[in-house]
Amino acid sequence: MLMVNDIWKWFDGKFKVHCREYDQARQILGWNGAEEGGIYQFPDGHVEMDVLIPGRLYDRVAKLLKLPNKAKSPGRVVVGKQKAETNSRHRFLRRSFSEICPYRQEPEQG
Repeated sequence: MLMVNDIWKWFDGKFKVHCREYDQARQILGWNGAEEGGIYQFPDGHVEMDVLIPGRLYDRVAKLLKLPNKAKSPGRVVVGKQKAETNSRHRFLRRSFSEICPYRQEPEQG
């Protein structure tokens, strides 16, 4: 029985990836932070692997395996909108250097 490519939450901020293709698993293992998670060898000789990855590699692995990207947590989206709203209410003034530091000395001529 062949399994499908999949990614699921594992532990300590890591994810477990099941790869149907051995070459894809070897490619992921070449990335920094990836660890081998398990090997499945079927009677017909087909080999599949599980790989443990840190959360920062999730979207990169999903793209390789043609799976959907991880959705942003709703809390992060709300905080981002709040920061954008706060920044839009501020007025940033442009000042010249001479206004900020009026006692600056000019280089002497001669």
